[in-house]
Amino acid sequence: MMNAATPITPQTLSLPVEGMHCASCAGRVERALAAVPGVTGAVVNLATGRATVAGAAGMPALITAIGTVGYKAEPVIAHGVTARGAMDNGTMDHGDVGLRRDLILSAVLALPVVVLEMGGI
Repeated sequence: MMNAATPITPQTLSLPVEGMHCASCAGRVERALAAVPGVTGAVVNLATGRATVAGAAGMPALITAIGTVGYKAEPVIAHGVTARGAMDNGTMDHGDVGLRRDLILSAVLALPVVVLEMGGI
């Protein structure tokens, strides 16, 4: 049972942010997250599309703050898996499946070329 005097322990949360296209977008999200009560620091990485927030703010408050500036964020359940990724019965989306198929096909087609070239020495 949690006592009203029990302090909330600071934590570091990382969540994906969708819709950012420039440094100005990342700055807007960073300022919105820094304004949330309980946040001690917020860093947004445009290249990875992730926001890292330090402090005692909850995930719903952070997602709401990102939504108020016009971007979308999803809660992270565990180990970087978002709620949408968990509902897909795995963490691979359709693009990853296509890339895996292309990799296997190219490896199968390249193998005879490598064997013929190495056998010719």
